[in-house]
Amino acid sequence: MNYSIQLLEQAKHLSRKEPRRPRQASLRRAVSAAYYALFHLFTEEGARLVTSRTELHPVLRRVFEHRRMKKICRAVSCGRLPEPWNELYDDLSTGQKATLREIAQTFVDLQEERHSADYAFGDRFARSNVRDLLDKAERTVRTWKTFRKTDKRAAEWFLLALLFGDRTRP
Repeated sequence: MNYSIQLLEQAKHLSRKEPRRPRQASLRRAVSAAYYALFHLFTEEGARLVTSRTELHPVLRRVFEHRRMKKICRAVSCGRLPEPWNELYDDLSTGQKATLREIAQTFVDLQEERHSADYAFGDRFARSNVRDLLDKAERTVRTWKTFRKTDKRAAEWFLLALLFGDRTRP
């Protein structure tokens, strides 16, 4: 079983760990695990896209940066990408763009929620909201897995954009 699925299972377990009065630590860790499920899904697949040499995958996965990935996802979700990604994005079909916008927006939302969970100690998390986030993460993983099979070219474009971000500028 791959790591992103294990993280989603862990997040679900943490979200229901204390049946009556969930601890904030459990709910916060569940939110964090849900974000990292998407993060590791994209880094794992991005590394595989770049090379089939599995011994290089751990090194490649470390090249992905949270901030750069969020910036690209935010750009994808609003349809305004930096050069040269905008030209490639414009070539995608309307359906491909819509799916990528949904995936990208979920990544942005989950990363922001993870920041709140990990650093905004005044915020309180409700189990129902955490479960909604986990459902959203799980749907996005399923959507991505279907998308990468049916729209391989667009999925590869997205992974490369996440990896390189704005580093392609002169």
